[in-house]
Amino acid sequence: MFKGMLLLIVVLVVFFLGIGLKPLLWSPEKKEFLAMLFQRRSAEELSRAASERLAATLAGLGVTDDGITKSESRDGGVETWKVLLPSGISALQCNLAITRGLRGTGVRIADAVEEHTGGGTVVTMKLEARKKVTHLLELRQVKYDKKVATPLIAIVVDNLGGEGLSIVDKFISLPVPLTFLVLPGRSYSEPLAQKAVSSGKEVFVDVPMEPKGYPTVDPGKGAIYVDLPSSAIRKIIRKHLSSFPYAKGISNHMGSLATQDRKVMTVVLNELRKGKLVFLDNQTTPNSIVGEVAGELEVPCLKGGYVLDDRKGDLRRLRQRLGELERVSFEKGQAIGTVRIVKETLSELEKWIPQMTKKGVKFVTLSELVK
Repeated sequence: MFKGMLLLIVVLVVFFLGIGLKPLLWSPEKKEFLAMLFQRRSAEELSRAASERLAATLAGLGVTDDGITKSESRDGGVETWKVLLPSGISALQCNLAITRGLRGTGVRIADAVEEHTGGGTVVTMKLEARKKVTHLLELRQVKYDKKVATPLIAIVVDNLGGEGLSIVDKFISLPVPLTFLVLPGRSYSEPLAQKAVSSGKEVFVDVPMEPKGYPTVDPGKGAIYVDLPSSAIRKIIRKHLSSFPYAKGISNHMGSLATQDRKVMTVVLNELRKGKLVFLDNQTTPNSIVGEVAGELEVPCLKGGYVLDDRKGDLRRLRQRLGELERVSFEKGQAIGTVRIVKETLSELEKWIPQMTKKGVKFVTLSELVK
């Protein structure tokens, strides 16, 4: 009888407070809330749930597995996480994200201390569940030692004329030098390339070249194939360059087979030498001989750097790669990163570019890197 009355009371309380509880019950923390409401979970169970939520939160900020070092106290009761934050994510942003992420887990931030050192900013956080310490977090935002006076970064925007037509104007309007790789033979390629040049941006022709797996993998119209005679290859290069007379160079669109072929690349690079143009090797194969042949012919050649994003808009990957690009620019003096014309990348670049400028990075075009 007593148990029946108790159950009835609980049902009535939940019913009359339904309006207030509804947003919480259907929030991402639903399971944790219900578990804490109807059963008392141990500190260890809460700690495990918090670890899962921490991992998801950090992944959402672009922190990779390599950026997290975990250890446990001897009794296994306290986890220590040392976290290296990616470029563009401040310790404060991470702190706020963790605070939100822990809601509903029964684990709370008991203490947080921020320190500014010569090596960067460090935030130390202590997490508790049922008055028991479960986690010690060390969030570190690295400050790179400048090994060069001015780090240089070249951002390459791929596939101009082939995708992202609705937002390409916003990429062209980004307030730093950019190099666009324009696909020849597309309806919007020439007007978009002209618009980019008129806006102070640089253009390279992204010449289709034969990939491994052809014809299953088709490089598209106007492609260079390894079985073409030298005269035909020269004709193709000259046609593409005449369509974009303001181009500062070319790159290989696909071409994992063509860039391994000495005859093909000798013909292509000889044409570039005549116009004092640059070749960007997109490194679609580790067996590319472009750099070797370019060196013999004294043609400026650059290796494509980091592909920063994907068509899925994976912000975790993008932030991780932007952090790597920043690190390389400070350590080696220059770095090249390639992006696609997608809205997630645009949004991230709009925030990241001013941050890099404040850190002393200079944005340049590809042709400026070879001067």
